[in-house]
Amino acid sequence: LQTPTDTRLFAVQSALEDGWSIEKVHELTKIDPWFLSKLKNIASMRNACIQSGGLDKLLGDNAAERMRTLKLNGFSDRQIAKYTPGNSGEAHIRSVRKSLGVVP
Repeated sequence: LQTPTDTRLFAVQSALEDGWSIEKVHELTKIDPWFLSKLKNIASMRNACIQSGGLDKLLGDNAAERMRTLKLNGFSDRQIAKYTPGNSGEAHIRSVRKSLGVVP
């Protein structure tokens, strides 16, 4: 993480997804904590998708708002499908999203 390379950002994201603190990553990389906090938010959302147990559980009672939050934070239908276990793929996510009224 300390050496700037073309792949360091992926290593930083992986460290944040593995639970490293923003402060620890900042100490090693000297990357601005504000930027690291944005990456940490993405990591948290990705982990929530992975650990959700399925799209229905991920979206829960407030499905439209949660789907909107994922989309506003840059998650594509393909990414949501990839990170959410037990769904039918990108087309299914798109169908659910549109049925919730969440459109680009």
